[in-house]
Amino acid sequence: MEPLQPFERHKYILNALESDGFVNVNKLSEDLKVTKVTVRSDLENLELRGMLVKTRGGAVLPEDRNAVRYFQNTIKEHAQLKEAIAKEASAIVRVGNTVILDSGSTTAIIARRLKHLQLTIITNSFPVIQEFSTVEHTELIVSGGVMRRPDFSLVGGLSRTVFNEIRADILFLGANGFCLKYGITCANIMEGQTKREMIKSAKLVCLVADSTKTGKVALVHVCDWDVIDVLITDTIDPDYRKELTDRGIQILTPQQ
Repeated sequence: MEPLQPFERHKYILNALESDGFVNVNKLSEDLKVTKVTVRSDLENLELRGMLVKTRGGAVLPEDRNAVRYFQNTIKEHAQLKEAIAKEASAIVRVGNTVILDSGSTTAIIARRLKHLQLTIITNSFPVIQEFSTVEHTELIVSGGVMRRPDFSLVGGLSRTVFNEIRADILFLGANGFCLKYGITCANIMEGQTKREMIKSAKLVCLVADSTKTGKVALVHVCDWDVIDVLITDTIDPDYRKELTDRGIQILTPQQ
């Protein structure tokens, strides 16, 4: 049997991941008839492309494929709720602020409301980049990284490095779900890693999420509530409001 070419090994590894959700370096070495060094090199290559996340002894899929949401769909969903959240969010931004805008449909709508202000915007979101690309009074900093196509975002090591280097006044953080017990979650491991770097870079961390995400838990834990300063949402259950305000988190809703 002729040795498999790199692209053939990569295809085998990705098929195994799709089937089992996890691959082991030792087993791949046996199956592919290559050294463990070669397998690890293949895994590193695929991780750089955002196809998997390396773990101790192997690799896993970077996200729950069943939970993947596409920007072109989410931007249309609950549009009025997101507009109300964007209005609340934009009201706390001041001229001259440095603002991190996370990926997601709600943050893209916030971007539209900030275009008239003189700001420094730092983002990993292509829709946000598009909003500010012709706004000459805005300083726009793009994180770089691996493109995650479902939400048109940049994630991975390069993106995390950029956020680690900067300091911002405000972060508007998106999420797939939030609940009292498990905190804030998203669907992709690399996305979650990037969000955590954003959080560390901001003085004020604002979670922006509509009420349909209340009580939902996605695959990846982003953070606990102790790093969230403000929750901006359209409406909130009284029990959630009391619990979060008791923890020192400010709640902003259109009803206030």
